[in-house]
Amino acid sequence: RPPGVTGALPLVVALHGHGGSAAGLLAPEWDLPGALARAVVDDDVPPFALAVVSGGTSFWHPRPWGEDAGAMVVDELLPMLLTRSDVRPDRIGMLGWSMGGYGVLRLAGLLGPDKVAAVVASSPGLYLDPRSAHPDGFEDAAEYERFSVMADQARLDGIPLRVDIGTSDPFFEATRAYVDGFAPAADVVAGYGVGGHTLEFTQGVLPAQLAFLGEHLARG
Repeated sequence: RPPGVTGALPLVVALHGHGGSAAGLLAPEWDLPGALARAVVDDDVPPFALAVVSGGTSFWHPRPWGEDAGAMVVDELLPMLLTRSDVRPDRIGMLGWSMGGYGVLRLAGLLGPDKVAAVVASSPGLYLDPRSAHPDGFEDAAEYERFSVMADQARLDGIPLRVDIGTSDPFFEATRAYVDGFAPAADVVAGYGVGGHTLEFTQGVLPAQLAFLGEHLARG
């Protein structure tokens, strides 16, 4: 929670990237609590609560051996958090990086606009075809076809989306193709800046991403 803010707040769920964890997002290198505090206190972003969760390396979707970090978020984490007195039980925001960027795109599509007010995908881990997909997330072409979001843009109809990625990022071409797949009238903001798949790029765009989430959550 941002410092000095009382009462029930809207909720944003943040998903880490491959090899990351909830603890990593809270550690000084990432410092999400500090970023949220600066957004609200210094930049007058409408306040919200931020929840982080560890999802392993399974790309936030069902894996063949039964692990499903995405279901953990949707079926366990959200029901637990949205019954708390300090969290508003209405639409949430979602924020994810790399593997988590893919994860929020997938999970927001499952939840729909009645439950999700806004989504931010930062340097999302997207793949143009199963041959280039990470084996930790897509064991074969069948799993890729089942869980890729590259043709699922319509699932986000009615959900404002922001996507940021560096032009030197290895995921840039796939991400640009994904953004280009939205209908012209879709509520999508795409930021293509100088940089790669780095923490430096991520931290550079984070203030604008937090503002995007806060402003949309404030609308209810």
